[in-house]
Amino acid sequence: MKRKSIIFFISSMIISLLGYSQQKDMMLDFDIKILNAGQYINTKGQIYYDIVEKKMKTHFTSPQDIYVLTDISGNYKYYESNNNSVSMKESKDFSSNKSIFYYFFNGKTQSLGYDDKGFELVDSKFIDNMLVTSWKPIKEGSLISKAEIVFENNLPIFTGDYKNEKIVSKKYYDGYQEIYGFPIPLKITEIKYGDSNDSIIIEKKYFNVQKGVNANNKIKNFEVPSDAKIIK
Repeated sequence: MKRKSIIFFISSMIISLLGYSQQKDMMLDFDIKILNAGQYINTKGQIYYDIVEKKMKTHFTSPQDIYVLTDISGNYKYYESNNNSVSMKESKDFSSNKSIFYYFFNGKTQSLGYDDKGFELVDSKFIDNMLVTSWKPIKEGSLISKAEIVFENNLPIFTGDYKNEKIVSKKYYDGYQEIYGFPIPLKITEIKYGDSNDSIIIEKKYFNVQKGVNANNKIKNFEVPSDAKIIK
């Protein structure tokens, strides 16, 4: 079992997945709950994701009607339909390659983006039949001094970020469902810890997965109206 897990992990590190020869996309609903300082926030909507072109369109339906469009290059548009306004930015920080879908559809489950953030793998070991990998920043000055990823049955189930040996963020990955042959976690729970021991809990649930989105789909075809007011 351990040998198979190690082989899987090493293979994931060195194999780049080939691009798709045909259009592959999906849509799913989401429900995000945030608990912060005793205040509860709930947002709902739908996400359209183009697996080939790596474009993502998010339609928030509650508590406000908002569209967020982003691509692999970091072109970002935030459109509010109630006042027909849009703000636009371009930065790698807004790239669609920051999304959980990018990591899992592009063979980056072994790092979950830590390598792209300037971290390197420094250790791997088995604890209770689970593979635990440790990552540290290559350069000094990072806000995170160490990160860990825990794998069970070759799938990441937990990540932890540390600052000076104190954990500042936890993420739990659950509810895996196979989409186009890739296991995707449809439930992600994140806990962020502040300096005063307060915490922010974010629970993300994805459901109603649709593969091969209809060409006439509203969100798939959405573009910011040409008469939208540009907010700078």
